Amino acid sequence: MHILSPYGKDVDQELTTVYGLASPQAAAAFIVRHVQTHYGMHDVAVETLYVAYGLTARLSADGAPYYLKFASRSMHARPEQLFPWLAFLHQNDIPVPEVLQAQDGRWFLSPLATSDYEVVYLMRALPGRPMHQPTPAAVQHYAKMMVRFHRLGSSYAQLVVGSLATWQSKWGHREQLRHDLEAAPLVSQALLTQALALIEATPPQPFSSTIIHGDFRLCHVLFDGTGISGMIDVDQSTQGECWVDLCYGLLSGATPEAGSLFDFAALKLALQTYHRLLPFGDSDRQALKAHFAYATLETLRDLLPGVTAGTATVHDVEITQQLFAQVVEATEEALLGEG
Repeated sequence: MHILSPYGKDVDQELTTVYGLASPQAAAAFIVRHVQTHYGMHDVAVETLYVAYGLTARLSADGAPYYLKFASRSMHARPEQLFPWLAFLHQNDIPVPEVLQAQDGRWFLSPLATSDYEVVYLMRALPGRPMHQPTPAAVQHYAKMMVRFHRLGSSYAQLVVGSLATWQSKWGHREQLRHDLEAAPLVSQALLTQALALIEATPPQPFSSTIIHGDFRLCHVLFDGTGISGMIDVDQSTQGECWVDLCYGLLSGATPEAGSLFDFAALKLALQTYHRLLPFGDSDRQALKAHFAYATLETLRDLLPGVTAGTATVHDVEITQQLFAQVVEATEEALLGEG
């Protein structure tokens, strides 16, 4: 069994304090019993444990690959809304994982009564791997898939209410970002000041919204030889503002702990492709740099523990800061391909 901790978490401590599981071996034994008992599978083995913000196990069950995900109740207080939405996406050819119903018909079970991560569900594995070479074709595939996802979110008739994903909710935590980054040795303090000034100058207001993925980073979008073959970590889907998917996605890396994969040309291509197919309104355009500023600061905050733990590098921090500096320097027209 492989054990991966992309954010440098202490695995034993995380399993014990968050999930009530004494060790990786205890977690694996729990997962095997859970799948056998509730899904009627027999030959079950855990191949990899991913200990991140949430616990995920890649497993083999009766000869086929699956993932068992422990998702946060606080991130999705109404999971009964989530799974019909995922089924709707699947029916509309969005390559999200197929979630299996347990033998009693439930989409998810809650076997960890004392943990917040007690929304536990089983899904089929998807083919492909995250983008590692941002070719123009791959970048456009990514932007077009985000547009399709957001359009379907607007057409979906039911509520999907998870975590807060709005500018108003983010703006209220701006001082915490300042506190977390103002003494960070790898973070440019000039960049921090500039980013916070952009955020302060954009007071809370509503922006274009739909049902968003919630974590549309490149590490959660899988490619095969022809295009996008899968989208994972969709349990954070929620009614939210489109910029959350877009800005965090365009700044992200091919792995959770990596710095920005896109260079400035690729970021512009993705942004312009999205804007051409799903045009930004006036308020979205005017706040675009502030949205990138907030996403940059949160991305940097997530990268720093990985540098300490050795799962990320100083270069990851530097390229993310460089990309943001280029976004800020460009005109709105240049970013959107209207110059």
